Amino acid sequence: MTVVSDSSPLITLARIGCLDRLPKLYRHVLVSKEVYREVVISGAGLPGAEQVAKAEWIEVIAIREAEEVAQGIMQTGLGAGEVSAVICVGILEILYRRSEIADLRDAYVRLLGSKFRVDLTILQRSLEKFKLPSL
Repeated sequence: MTVVSDSSPLITLARIGCLDRLPKLYRHVLVSKEVYREVVISGAGLPGAEQVAKAEWIEVIAIREAEEVAQGIMQTGLGAGEVSAVICVGILEILYRRSEIADLRDAYVRLLGSKFRVDLTILQRSLEKFKLPSL
């Protein structure tokens, strides 16, 4: 499967040490030239920059927008940051279901510690869904 990504999920997954697990879910991750520039060039030295630059499974393409985020904004009326948070949580849930990450709660703790802005309610509902202890 192929997915189009915005910068937020890439940076956040890198911050919590889960970016390298993304190709286990998606064979190709597409990013626009603008996203690549934001993460790798403008973000040089910051979380995700080096990992994204070296990731052979990330393909940089010329597109008008990151489609998944744009669709999420249109469908839900949420802002780009909120949609990115939901996408990140969804990716972590899939990784947990596939046993690619052993401790979903710990991943959420690291997510919160990374200063990624996410509504705690989203994380709590996710943990409840898997019958895991709340944060």
